[in-house]
Amino acid sequence: MKTEKQISLAAADFAERWQGKGDEKSESQMFWTDLLQNVFGVEDVTAFIRYEERVKVDICF
Repeated sequence: MKTEKQISLAAADFAERWQGKGDEKSESQMFWTDLLQNVFGVEDVTAFIRYEERVKVDICF
């Protein structure tokens, strides 16, 4: 578990790394993976988050 100070320093590095970078849509998965791993210390990002998972909506009229 990262300390608040470690998270703060990692967040500053993350913000600098991503400043003015790329297209939001095409790089969104890399952005979230980087944020979760390098700022918050999530070890297994693929078990933690699902990207663009389809949602089934059952609408009755």
